[in-house]
Amino acid sequence: MTLVVIGDNAERSLPVAAVAALTSGERVLFTSEHGAGEHSVQVEGTGLSGTAVIEAVAQDAQFEGDSYVIAAPAKDLESLLSVRPEQFAGKLVLLGPGGFGGALLATELFRRWGIESPIFGEVPGWIAGGSLSGDRVNIAMRKRNLDIAGASDEDTAALLDHFSRYLPELVAADFLTTSLSNINATIHPPLAILNATRIENGEDWHYWDEGLTPGVARLMDAIDSERVNVVTALGGSPRTLLEGALNSYGGDGMQGDTFFDAVKVFPLYRNRLGPKQLDSRFLTDDVPYGIAAYEQLAERIGVDHAALTAVRVLSEVILGRELKADTAAVEAIVQYATERSFAGSK
Repeated sequence: MTLVVIGDNAERSLPVAAVAALTSGERVLFTSEHGAGEHSVQVEGTGLSGTAVIEAVAQDAQFEGDSYVIAAPAKDLESLLSVRPEQFAGKLVLLGPGGFGGALLATELFRRWGIESPIFGEVPGWIAGGSLSGDRVNIAMRKRNLDIAGASDEDTAALLDHFSRYLPELVAADFLTTSLSNINATIHPPLAILNATRIENGEDWHYWDEGLTPGVARLMDAIDSERVNVVTALGGSPRTLLEGALNSYGGDGMQGDTFFDAVKVFPLYRNRLGPKQLDSRFLTDDVPYGIAAYEQLAERIGVDHAALTAVRVLSEVILGRELKADTAAVEAIVQYATERSFAGSK
């Protein structure tokens, strides 16, 4: 069995590969812009400790895997899949994160290309983060109890059975959970909007330490409340922002009665540098594939979305361009929810 972790850069692919290799005891490949080669690395952090074997492959190289994880922003998904789509045909492919409706849209891409579709699954957010120093990989972030979903219960079961050997804390869920529960989409746009001066001035700033204030947290809570209402109206089982954070990081010691309190006392969230330009994924990925998508979905099903609209509009004004949601993704999620509700009522 060969797992390949594909990322838009090694910063995203390497930590996931290191976690997967350590957990499974297998050699795991990952794409890198820094050249090819096999590495025996010591993996440490977030409760992990041990030696893993990972192999870097060039992003444009010919490589074959038995299964794949794609760790990249949602906006880069199509370009990464389109380089050699035949290599994915019929195989298990996990999108981490899947963005909004990512697995549904990816399946549609393969239909248009006339190529057998992979069995796509998705999780709501980044799987792991860290860095390589010498022969040591420090894992600074690793989500626990990570929801995973496929297009059907059968696909979800197959994805869970396979990828649990690499990421053992995966939990079976559905697309309403995975596509509408990426906490980055709730936290990053408010941080970028309310720290825009710091960003445009090119300051060194830490988004949890200096960037998160009670006012920023209130804006996060406002848009999160509307997101939760959307998921509930569609028949899903949402977690609040606080519940999602505790679910992911409670095993690493996160605790608190509010999201603000939980973040401020969580050691792993210290000293995380924010972006130095507004044109970053905090807005360019997390608004169209998060905020704007939730807003359009809320409008479609008649749920209040005043805070979501405000954040989307302010993001567009600050960045100077539109950040619209993919209407096809919204339609795909509505159709999925309708079909799932109909099947459940039989």
